[in-house]
Amino acid sequence: MLTNRKRSYTKLSLEDQVRLLSDSDSGLSHRSLAAKFRVSKGQVTDILKRKNEVTFIQVVTGSR
Repeated sequence: MLTNRKRSYTKLSLEDQVRLLSDSDSGLSHRSLAAKFRVSKGQVTDILKRKNEVTFIQVVTGSR
């Protein structure tokens, strides 16, 4: 029997978000990115929409 289990929310670190953006630029699909980082496709979409913000925060904080 299939059950609907609610997926727990996973917050990606800034470093992981930058890696996700880099992988996206390499041509990986949203589904592939979601599987790789163990997050929902919606969260991948949200991070990609905030690409400029994530990049700015990375520059300001000096993270790699």
